[in-house]
Amino acid sequence: VAAGGKLFNVVVDTEKYEANQKGGLRRRVTIIPLNKIQSHPVPQRVKTAAVKLVGKGNAEVALSLVGYDQELQ
Repeated sequence: VAAGGKLFNVVVDTEKYEANQKGGLRRRVTIIPLNKIQSHPVPQRVKTAAVKLVGKGNAEVALSLVGYDQELQ
């Protein structure tokens, strides 16, 4: 939930989630199926350019700053 309760993201296992079609969700939500998420690693040249721009220790990939259980990796 973000933006003062105006935006909702629901993470589901697959794109076959049907709760919204059956009236199970009463608000507008964005459904994010885990099997459709793709990873795009940041190229080393981009990381190097960021470090040159803001200094070492100030440029990190956003995902490295988020904590989550190891099983979700």
